[in-house]
Amino acid sequence: MAFDQSPHEDPTIPRLKRLMQIGSGNVVAINLINFIVNYREIWLGVLAFN
Repeated sequence: MAFDQSPHEDPTIPRLKRLMQIGSGNVVAINLINFIVNYREIWLGVLAFN
């Protein structure tokens, strides 16, 4: 990233990077929960049809 080379780096940039990392972690967790819920619904639907 170009930000890392700047000698007079704005102190908010590392904070934003950390927030983005935390945010992406939350997105992964939310996607995983959605996947599990959808998978359960699909599985229950398959069982209902059989």
